[in-house]
Order: sequence, then C-alpha cells, then structure tokens
Amino acid sequence: MNHLSGISPSDSFSVTDTVREPENAIAEAIQELRGVTLVSEPGENYAYNSVNYLLLGGLIESMSSMSFSDYLDSEVFEPLEMTNSSADWEGIEDDLVTAHVSWFGNPVSTDAFYDHAGAPYGYIASTTEDLSKFLSTVLFDDSSDEIFEGEGGDNYVYGWFYNDEGDYYHGGATPEYRSQMMFNEDDGFGLVLLTNKYNFTEDGQVTEIVDGIGSILKGEPYDFSPGSNSHMQWGLLVAFVIIAVLMLIHVIRLIKKPAIVKRWQFFLSVVCLVIGAVLIPAVSAAFSTPWKTIWLFAPDIAWLIISFVALYVLFGIVLGVVTFDKRSIDKN
Repeated sequence: MNHLSGISPSDSFSVTDTVREPENAIAEAIQELRGVTLVSEPGENYAYNSVNYLLLGGLIESMSSMSFSDYLDSEVFEPLEMTNSSADWEGIEDDLVTAHVSWFGNPVSTDAFYDHAGAPYGYIASTTEDLSKFLSTVLFDDSSDEIFEGEGGDNYVYGWFYNDEGDYYHGGATPEYRSQMMFNEDDGFGLVLLTNKYNFTEDGQVTEIVDGIGSILKGEPYDFSPGSNSHMQWGLLVAFVIIAVLMLIHVIRLIKKPAIVKRWQFFLSVVCLVIGAVLIPAVSAAFSTPWKTIWLFAPDIAWLIISFVALYVLFGIVLGVVTFDKRSIDKN
C-alpha cells in the first residue's frame, strides 16, 4: 500500500490502462507481471506504481472469493450509502457523464476508455456527494486513525500523499476523466474535484484548483490562477511548422541546383530516416512511459510526434530520391 514493492514504473505501465475482457481481468493482468525484475528489494525504495494496487485488488479477490467490484459494493459502497458509485463498467456505462479528451486545451467528446482490471488503481465511477461520504468517514471515523500514524515513503502513506501542513491528498486519471481529493484532520475539512476532460499536461491546473480551495477553507491567502495552458503542444506545433518549411526550402533549392550534389545530402537523407525510426521509442524512453500510455493520456502530443515521424521519413525519402537522380544525371 506504500509503493515499496520494488516493481519498476515501466513494468507497471506495461500492464495498466489496457483493453481486456471483463471476466477475470485483474487475475489476467497480474499474470502479465510474472517474471518481472525488481529494481529494488521490497520495502527499500518508494516508487509510485498503479500496479501495486492491482496486486492488492488481486489479493482481495483471492482472500474474499469475491470479485473486486462486489467486494467494494459489500464492504465500502453499501455501508457508506454510496449509492452512485461503482467499480465495474456495467454499473456505470448508462450514467457516465460525457467523456472528453483535451486537444490543445480544448475539450473533444469521445467514448470513455475503460480498463476492466483497473478498479483497484482507478476506473471507479462516483459523484462528489458519494466521495464526500467517503472523506467524512476517513476524517471522523476512529477506524481510519492508522492513516495518520503510518509511515510510508516520499510523503506517501496508505494511499495518501501528505505535507507538513496536515493535508492528505490524492489525484487520479483515466484518459478522459480526472479527480482529486484532499482532507485535513486538524482543520476538519475534505474536498473533492471531478472533471470529465483530461490530458496529462493539465495535471498542474487541477492540483492548483484543489490547493486554492484548500487554502480558502483554511483562511489562508492564495494567488488563484489555474489558467490552462498547452505550452508543450503549441511548442511542438511551432517546431513542426518551422522544420517542415526549412525542409521544403531545402528540397526546392536542391532540385534547382545545377551543380553536382554533394555526398552529405545523401547522408542527411539517411539521418532523417533514422530519426523517423527512433523518435517514438526515444519519446517513450524519455518519459519512461510506453507509447500506448502517451497515446491514451495525451493524444494531441501523440499525433504531433507521429507527424514529426512522417515529416522526417518523407523528407528522408524525397531527399534520397532527388540526390540519387541528380547524381545519376550529372554522372551521365
């Protein structure tokens, strides 16, 4: 529960947020972890990984002889009268608010993505009213006191991040939805924010909104400026246009050039083809995230990267063809 398993983030991402059949989805996902190499001994180093809670879900199913969804219904939702909460697709598909992905900060409606093995680490649908009941229990029920007494890693304990001000908080996201909760035992308040638009570049804005509301409830001053931005997307788009224009100018000048083409032109063609081939794996490695996860949680950035791949490959092919034809003509 404190993310001290030693499983690497890359192994976690390879299993989570995946399309599966509903039946035995959690057990199937756990089987895919067989043979993974731990990056540290269990209990030594903190590393946040959703797959740790996937394993917890599998343990609950094994010990209770119930599905994880049924267990939550029986042990959490029904006792707390969370009547609008569900941990399986059948329980939410008819009442789910419209899903949106974010393109350059703008909402675009889409069908909701659902991982049938994802309920232990996400993919639970609820309402602000139901989650308020949950937070009230965490705050005022003596049975949850161990949350405040536990020791985790990197300011994380038993499913909650915490800070020196006594705030406990956690956020979560599926490709089209984002949630964040916070509570403070000393000040006696809890709050929850739910949205139906998501892109991982907008995490900062959601956190700032929740922090701002928390500061207001504590009577503290706060510079509230959660304006959304898409700097990464716009930066990539500008770079794409500039590079595309430069490549076009280069090809036009090369076609019109009467002199013999230099060999470095063909070398440039090969370099561009190599860049096109390795760009997606390089981006995945830079973010330590599989490409399918980037595709799900930032589709606008994924399409821009694909556009760069197409641009470099096309330029490499055109440059190679023009160079080869030019050298052949000049040699003749």
